[in-house]
Amino acid sequence: MAKKAKTVTATTIKTRDDLENVFGEYAREVIELDRLTVQMELEIAAVRKKYEEPMTACKEVGDALFSDLNAYAELHPEAFGDRRSLDLLHGTLGFRTCPPKVLQIPGVKVDHTLAAIAAQGLAGELIRTKRELDKDAVLARVAAARDKGPEAAARTAAELAAVGLRVEQGELFYAEPKRENGGVR
Repeated sequence: MAKKAKTVTATTIKTRDDLENVFGEYAREVIELDRLTVQMELEIAAVRKKYEEPMTACKEVGDALFSDLNAYAELHPEAFGDRRSLDLLHGTLGFRTCPPKVLQIPGVKVDHTLAAIAAQGLAGELIRTKRELDKDAVLARVAAARDKGPEAAARTAAELAAVGLRVEQGELFYAEPKRENGGVR
């Protein structure tokens, strides 16, 4: 049965001892969650191991049979008539038309292809250019301005605001229990 969470508010924690007690309870719950997770992963691993060998055997046999079916279909196109599939007692086999895809000719490098397209004047049609904000450069610019002083930082912030940007740095609260030796007194 699941535990019901105790409601503790900032008004409940009034002293350092209250804080230590609440953190102790929190640490116990985190450590119990860790223990349960490890136990669950061990049980899942045991189940995987139990089924691994028979599943591998099924896959190997199935892959070999699939290859045989594929070979039959390729060697006997007349069995399909004018259709792409063949209905059988236990299922359907056939060929699906895949969407067209662009592939490099073996031995031809992408750089060669890009250069050849540009040389033919087709770069605007066949080469995609992705434009995106360089956030690292923005952060570097802000850091450099901050190093120059408050006026430079304010000027850079105003420049960024004019183009619809701002740089923020927040804080995240954390509570990290000590996990060694159970972590709880």
